[in-house]
Amino acid sequence: MFFSFIQIFFLCLLWGLGLQGPAPKGASGFGTDELVEKRKLTVFERSLKATCTGLFILSTLANFTSPFDFLFETESYWCALPSAAWILFMLFRRSVPMDAEAIGTGLWTFAPFVSAGLWLVIGFLQLDLIPYHSLLWQAGGVGAMIAYGLTRDISREMNPPA
Repeated sequence: MFFSFIQIFFLCLLWGLGLQGPAPKGASGFGTDELVEKRKLTVFERSLKATCTGLFILSTLANFTSPFDFLFETESYWCALPSAAWILFMLFRRSVPMDAEAIGTGLWTFAPFVSAGLWLVIGFLQLDLIPYHSLLWQAGGVGAMIAYGLTRDISREMNPPA
């Protein structure tokens, strides 16, 4: 049991850093007859996930120490930079589909804000360390990009090029 916990933790760490190997088969029941093969993450997506994991670690340290408080100042947009980079990447690299890997990377850009939620679990939350304005713009931008990307991919499937 302990070994499986360590193995799951290590796989989650590799996934969070964007270093996981080939995508595992889904639990859809199709086995080797997957409807659509999962694609590997691009180098940019892997580096973005690693950056977000690093920001998560720094934002967790910001809860304990003061040198990293600049990440969560009221008018700070540091934690939203990965989301902006992902949105620009998805806008300009139209060849990358809006699939599970792309959406997962977009959602992973919220990782720095998860450390604030961890404090909520133990009953102590530093509300002054959450840049709400930045978080709302980030959520709106990522949500709009996912909606646009899905609409773009669906319209491609419905109207294939001749």
